[in-house]
Parts: sequence; structure tokens; C-alpha cells
Amino acid sequence: MILHFKTKQVPITEAVSSHFERKLQRMEKHLGRDLEAVISCKREKGQDRVEITLIGDGGIEMRAEDAAGDLYSALDLVCERLERQVERYKTRFEQRRRHRESIRRATPEMLPAEDAAEPTEDEAPGIVRSKRFALKPLDPEEAAMQMELLGHSFFVFKNAETEAVNVVYRRKDGNYGLIEPE
Repeated sequence: MILHFKTKQVPITEAVSSHFERKLQRMEKHLGRDLEAVISCKREKGQDRVEITLIGDGGIEMRAEDAAGDLYSALDLVCERLERQVERYKTRFEQRRRHRESIRRATPEMLPAEDAAEPTEDEAPGIVRSKRFALKPLDPEEAAMQMELLGHSFFVFKNAETEAVNVVYRRKDGNYGLIEPE
């Protein structure tokens, strides 16, 4: 595991660093051996705020943030949030894997009609902002899961199958949309 510390008004001692590493090693078994953690610690209004971004194998990213009276308590709160995210990720990943397997075994009569899921013009969201980040090769289901883990409303990724840049976004009706170039 690789730890990167960014601090503001919070000294990081060897004891604090080893405590962070011990707490985050639990995530390593779920997210892979090449786990990287970017830890931001700062003191605001008499409280220590800890933000951790975990970057795992296959482009998985998880982020959590919390504040408490001392650094160790804030770390405990953030780790609890990250553990819930990992559990949610594992559950969704398993459900989607099972769903894909059931679709592969399905006959054409069992599949829903293609025109039944067509969106109407009233439901299309407008673009409100943009971001810049490195593109990672993923399939659309993984990208939607990554978007949910980060808590964003859209996610730009490189489609692993087509090698094209795609965007997955959350629609107002709660479903997901996929934008693919021609």
C-alpha cells in the first residue's frame, strides 16, 4: 500500500502514519494489492478533518471525508464510511455479474423489447459543469458503479470494448444514461 499525505496545520508523526496504514490495510484485501491512498488532513474550527481517496486495481476509486475532535477519531469515522462503500461495491459487482450471466443464458423471447426503454425529451438532463481527469478503460457497468462510489452525477471513461471515450450519467428518473461517439 502506498500512502500520500497532504496536511495543513496537522503534524503527521510516525505513530499517526503507522495507525493510518493499519486501518487502511483492511481495504487492501477487497480492492487489491496495488492500493494507493491519498490522505488529506487539516484542522478547521478546532476539529481535525480527514479525507481519504483510495485508488485500487482496475481504476476503482473511493473517497470519504469526515471531521472529529482528534485525528484518530476522524480516521475511524472515515474508515467506517469507506468500509460501507466497499461492501456496497462488492454487493453491486456481484449482482451485476449474476445479471450478465443470466442475460447470456436468456433466449431472445425472454429479453425486453428495445424500444420500451427509450427516453423522452422531457427527461434529458442539461450539462451544468465539466471536469478533467485521466481516462481509465472500463465497461459501462463498472463506470456506473465507479460514478456511484464517487458520488458524482456523471463519469467519463474509456470503453474497454470499443476503446472510445464514453460518458455515463445519472438520469432524473434514477436510471443511467450512456453517451457514445459514432
